[in-house]
Amino acid sequence: MSLYMTFIFLSLIIEMSIITILVIPFPIIIRKQFITVADYVSSSLEFRVSIKCFGGLILLLFLDALNRSSSINLHPESTGLGNSGNGDGSQDNVGTNVLITPELIATKFYNQRNFYLSGAILFLLLAIPTVLNILKKIVKYETIVQTEILGKKPSELISLEKKLDKKSIDYETLVKQVKSLEKAYNEKADTLNKVEMKEFEKESKKTS
Repeated sequence: MSLYMTFIFLSLIIEMSIITILVIPFPIIIRKQFITVADYVSSSLEFRVSIKCFGGLILLLFLDALNRSSSINLHPESTGLGNSGNGDGSQDNVGTNVLITPELIATKFYNQRNFYLSGAILFLLLAIPTVLNILKKIVKYETIVQTEILGKKPSELISLEKKLDKKSIDYETLVKQVKSLEKAYNEKADTLNKVEMKEFEKESKKTS
């Protein structure tokens, strides 16, 4: 494999690995680490210049492959003079003076392959920043939700807690009142019992 194709395949594999990692539903802590690393790397001037140079190079390869692929026509229009067969199995189009050989077919195939590969690299080069922006928004909203639930409580929850505290105070007050009434009732009952016992003793003495 040539250095050119090695560069193309490595670039495509790296981009596919990055976008695969980004779309995996990791926990929010790991996603925050991804965002931190991405922000740190993208803030570097050298990295931005390198990405622009890389994108420009891939764009040139894309346009070159497109030009080379479109310049090879394996289906030329016949002028009506007929085709003559060659001994090696290839066809010589007399009307168009185009000799379709296996080498020509292979060349067109290689150009089309380079066209699709470079196009995929350009697409992923644009898709990765978009996925990163979406991931930043997801992390931001998840952080806000967790903060409201764990830290800053919503107003409805605060009002319900206040009502619950008030109900608890009312309940404690009611319990104290019940206990005081029960104590007063017991004292009154004891007093009445003592009075009745005295009266019963007096009556029993009189009868005796």
